[in-house]
Amino acid sequence: MNMKFLHKTKKGFSLIEMIVAVAVFTVVVIIAMGTYLNASSLQRRAVAARALNDNLSFAFEVITREIRDGHDFFFSGNQIDFKNNFECDISYYLLGGKLYRYGSLDTSISCLNPEDRPLTSSEIEINNLEFNLAFDNPSNLRKMIIINMNGFINLEKGDEYEFNLQTAATQQDI
Repeated sequence: MNMKFLHKTKKGFSLIEMIVAVAVFTVVVIIAMGTYLNASSLQRRAVAARALNDNLSFAFEVITREIRDGHDFFFSGNQIDFKNNFECDISYYLLGGKLYRYGSLDTSISCLNPEDRPLTSSEIEINNLEFNLAFDNPSNLRKMIIINMNGFINLEKGDEYEFNLQTAATQQDI
């Protein structure tokens, strides 16, 4: 007599296997979400830092461009006063941790309505601003002005980044 035993094979997963699979999936998703949220936060801070860095670069560019065309320079601590190419009185100075420009924005010869305007955003705290005079070439007495600035960039959640910048502007031949 030939007996055949029929084995029924189970199809599907047991409850324990399903619970373990869901638990593993949940752990993987939680780790992935934490990594994504951390990367997203870092990216937002990097974008904010870049925007503030661009603001500082713009301020330096404005100052150096105007100094190149200027004359009759006067230095006083953290301030520089001079006349621009339209003979308007211009000043750059540090006040309350912010960089300011005093002068007319009018490009005509009349130099109307001079006013104080901040060049840096509220998130930028400048601790020190120096304007130093040097000569590019002593034989023709073209002035070279070296600008040093340092301070902090304040980002969200109390993050603070220190910066130290230096540039030089050489007076153009008049």
